[in-house]
Amino acid sequence: MLNLIAWDKENNIAVEPERLPLDNEWARFPSGVKKTWYEPVVIVEVIPAIRVITVRALKQRFYIAERHAVRNTTNIYVEDIYDDLVGSAYVDLDDAKVAQGLGVVLNNLTTIDNIQEPSIKTVLNEVSRLAQLLLDGEEHEKYNGVL
Repeated sequence: MLNLIAWDKENNIAVEPERLPLDNEWARFPSGVKKTWYEPVVIVEVIPAIRVITVRALKQRFYIAERHAVRNTTNIYVEDIYDDLVGSAYVDLDDAKVAQGLGVVLNNLTTIDNIQEPSIKTVLNEVSRLAQLLLDGEEHEKYNGVL
């Protein structure tokens, strides 16, 4: 299914038209304003965000020092979370349990010295690093199997 939105250049907002213009007719927007096709309105396709990625894609999002620290940890919770991740078919970036598990791992990494730079910890800011790991996937990261 093709999702369309209209970008209203005058108001710098995206809106979903109630009626798409045909043959240079007007388009009706939720505000009730009518605009002709050739006025500053552009119809664009909305591409849904990729929120289900492969396990390999998530593992590649970790820096080398982070992967090393996770593989060499003695923390049983981190070991368990990593084992669950490796045994999964895919990673749903919207799953609260995924975010929680990654939070535990990152919290642990804030206590471990970075192997590449021993004067600092492996993770400096747990919250911003979690946000980076949970960013929308890219096309090459997309999980294409059965959910």
